[in-house]
Amino acid sequence: MVCPKTLYFFSFCIKTKIVFDYPTTLKGTGRLVDLCKHYEGTQYLSGISGKQYLDRELFREYGIDLVFQEDDKTDKRALVELL
Repeated sequence: MVCPKTLYFFSFCIKTKIVFDYPTTLKGTGRLVDLCKHYEGTQYLSGISGKQYLDRELFREYGIDLVFQEDDKTDKRALVELL
C-alpha cells in the first residue's frame, strides 16, 4: 500500500496532519484548553467519562464548545470490522 505524504498507522493510510506537542507545565483541563487555543480549535470532543473530571467552565470561559460522546451512540465494533 503506497500512501504518499501520509502516515502509516497499523497499515492504514492516515491523512490527518500529525503535529508534535510543545512543552508546558499545564495539566488536566487547563492543558486541553491550551491545546485547543494553540491550534485554534473551537470544539473539544470528549468521551462520556469526561463528564466526571473535566472543568466545563474553563472550556466555556475560552469559548470552546465541549461535546461529550454519548455512550449509547458509540459503535463498539473493532476498527477492523468497520473498515
